[in-house]
Amino acid sequence: MTFHRRSVRLRGHDYRDGGMYFVTICTKKREQIFGEIRNGIMGLSTMGCIVADELQKTPIIRPCMHIDCWVIMPNHIHILFNIDHHVGALCHNAPTNNKIPRLQSGSLGSMIGQLKIVSTKRIRKIDPGFSWQRNYHEHIIRNEDERLRIHRYILDNPAMWDIDTDNI
Repeated sequence: MTFHRRSVRLRGHDYRDGGMYFVTICTKKREQIFGEIRNGIMGLSTMGCIVADELQKTPIIRPCMHIDCWVIMPNHIHILFNIDHHVGALCHNAPTNNKIPRLQSGSLGSMIGQLKIVSTKRIRKIDPGFSWQRNYHEHIIRNEDERLRIHRYILDNPAMWDIDTDNI
């Protein structure tokens, strides 16, 4: 019997294309290791600081990826960003002749994958058992009103932690 994991990606959307995305990445089993929230303010742990450092490096490493805003929560991160392949040669979509499906350079998946890999290597020096949850949640931003609403949601996320039923 073969098990096929159901894709959460939008069917027919080419994630190598530019665009604005809202991404949430959770720790495995939603383990709260990135810090804690007190009085609506997120205080980062050492591991949370590692993730913050890697997020801040992202636009330098990938000039085509402009981060609008982000927040690190105790057990997940939210990132709102734009991919513009007209900026920077490091994010171009080079065609390949691979017969095996792989993440394409400059795609949403490759960028998120690399962020997870690099931060995991650094965090495991402190906590060898650290893992991210498999995959990530993404939402394609369709217009400016939606971008503004999600931007506000990200900024307000720490203040809403105590009343979010997923965290109680």
